[in-house]
Amino acid sequence: MDRPATVPVAPPMVAGPSAKAIHAELLAAERLVLLKYSHSPAIAEWTDAMDAVLADGVYRTGFSFLLDLRGNRPGPSRMLIAAMLHYLDVHQESFRGARWALVVDSPGAYRMAIAGQNLATDLPLELAVFQGRTPDRALRWLRRIGATTTSEPILHFA
Repeated sequence: MDRPATVPVAPPMVAGPSAKAIHAELLAAERLVLLKYSHSPAIAEWTDAMDAVLADGVYRTGFSFLLDLRGNRPGPSRMLIAAMLHYLDVHQESFRGARWALVVDSPGAYRMAIAGQNLATDLPLELAVFQGRTPDRALRWLRRIGATTTSEPILHFA
């Protein structure tokens, strides 16, 4: 049975205090996972969203990830970043060769994303931080052919 090109793996965001912080979609044809954040998620919500992505039959090792943190004030906490890095470390084989692009639009989110990027240099993935109003540059970077993992942080400014 053919699956649609866009496969939601988490319920869409709904306005209100009990709204999910993350809306995730897998774009199978592009080998891309889109994660849109409405606000900073609890650690359990983030790990649940990642577990759902990994469990989805469409996901394959090497898919790229776009984390859209625009409008996410004040940005992820140190504890959330530590939990994210721990999750990526524990599940290294599932993320090997992946590219992760974080798109931010506030100084606080930018600082936290750079801190996470600096701590992720030992992981078998490539991570870049893009600051701007749109994810266009990040998407172009993710779609670039011939990704290679580097131990040096990659910074992009819009």
